[in-house]
Amino acid sequence: KDALSLIKSMDINVLPSFAEGLSKVVLESLFLGVATIMTDIEGNRKMAVQGETGLYVPPGNAPALGRAIERLATDADYRRRMGQAGAAYVAEHFSIDSSVVEMKALLARAVNT
Repeated sequence: KDALSLIKSMDINVLPSFAEGLSKVVLESLFLGVATIMTDIEGNRKMAVQGETGLYVPPGNAPALGRAIERLATDADYRRRMGQAGAAYVAEHFSIDSSVVEMKALLARAVNT
């Protein structure tokens, strides 16, 4: 019932999807400072900066996924830094204020075309 508490208790979040929209669980994980690994697919690409705020792996590539998990599982300092950077990134790029700014810009472009 309390998904956010469960997410916050994780050390690493892994989302090895083949298709995604804008994943709520990835945004929540990043916002809560949980280091996140996701597949390099269109819906995920907007949510993190490779190696800084999250890790992307090719879809269906189990060895790459395993290496990413091992890297975060064995390097607590990197995992902590990535979690902090992910939280800051989501707060900056996915806040209500930034969404309003993006929506205004989108509407302005639509009106001017």
